[in-house]
Amino acid sequence: MLRCGMAKEPETFVKLTTLQVQQISEIYCDLSHSKNVF
Repeated sequence: MLRCGMAKEPETFVKLTTLQVQQISEIYCDLSHSKNVF
């Protein structure tokens, strides 16, 4: 899910961690719902 560039930059990764987690959680929710639809 995360870009390789982010993994190489710990500071940037830490700053975006909270936002990324929220986005990823929302994406997983969308995927789970779409899987149920299909």
